[in-house]
Amino acid sequence: MGKEQMGASPPKLTPEEEAKQNKRVIDRAGRTVERERTKLQTTEKKLLAEIKTLAKNSKHSAAKILMKDLVRTRHQIDVYYTMGSQLKAMSMKLGTIKATADISTALKLATKTMTHVNEKMSIKEIQQVMKEFAKQQMKMEAGQDAMGEAIDAGMEDYGGEADIDKAYQEVCEEVGIELSAEVEGPGHGKLGTGKAKTEDVKGLEDRLSELKKQSSIYLLNNIFALHK
Repeated sequence: MGKEQMGASPPKLTPEEEAKQNKRVIDRAGRTVERERTKLQTTEKKLLAEIKTLAKNSKHSAAKILMKDLVRTRHQIDVYYTMGSQLKAMSMKLGTIKATADISTALKLATKTMTHVNEKMSIKEIQQVMKEFAKQQMKMEAGQDAMGEAIDAGMEDYGGEADIDKAYQEVCEEVGIELSAEVEGPGHGKLGTGKAKTEDVKGLEDRLSELKKQSSIYLLNNIFALHK
């Protein structure tokens, strides 16, 4: 078992993982090239300083020998610049490939999700649901309109100020209270100077309560009649 595991081939990388791994290698190589170029540039500065010193001291033969090294060093620096540019271009290309692969994977997942949703969704069922929804909404709006009309009709049947004054006049006559000729409006009639007993006041309150109950019952009956 152990030998089989040791001899087993490594797992196959996906295109995204392979692009990421190769980009890491290229970036590492680019940093190495940059370090070598920096070293050569330092050497170039030293050689140039020595050549100037030899030239000042009239040691032209030695200066020309060092000049050969300087030319080769500058040529190598140019080579490293070219290599670095090529490595950066390759790294950018691999980065683009990885981004494209990521977008492709995302599109596949989105398409798969949309396929599952469409499989569970029936156009006919949705149309039926929307049709039923519109029907129920219209029914609800009709019910609300009927309720509003019933309430308005009930409020109109309840009576205006004249009916209220008349009913209040009858109650006052029953308990022996006279209203003055000047009536400012509902509830503003001026009572006469006659004295009312406690029992009479209680009877007036009971009569008003009974009128309110009868009006409420009449309003509910109108609402139920409209819905029938």
